Amino acid sequence: MSPAFVRRFFVGLCLAGLAGCASDGRVVLRGRVVADGQPVPAGEPPVALEVLLQAEGTGTDPGTEYVAPVDPDGTFTVRGGDGKGIPPATYKFAVRAAADRPLGQASPPVPLRGVADLASSPLRCEIAAGDRRVVIDVTKKTVQKEP
Repeated sequence: MSPAFVRRFFVGLCLAGLAGCASDGRVVLRGRVVADGQPVPAGEPPVALEVLLQAEGTGTDPGTEYVAPVDPDGTFTVRGGDGKGIPPATYKFAVRAAADRPLGQASPPVPLRGVADLASSPLRCEIAAGDRRVVIDVTKKTVQKEP
């Protein structure tokens, strides 16, 4: 192998890692929380939101739960337990007020009825190795992949 080939190979591996996909197929998943297509401002006073994911079925790591805070602009990033991403699987999603919010803090800026509990949330999406972005619409109760 030529040194140029080896150099290009390692540069390609680094770029793949930066793109959000670990070498074992795990994905750093980014997303947005919206209500009727409009960004849901969260992650700052008066209320903080978080996104929860749980792998379903008999795929990789069923039952493992991931939590990601929703930033003030309505975006979130799920990095997994070790920061290297989550394995491809079908995931249940939920959006809830952060569990550590102070008593008496304001309610979320949008109703989260029906999407706040993983056990009963209808939000589902299959995340494959090539997937990078999703949009969660809490009003329509949908999770859509973005290119």
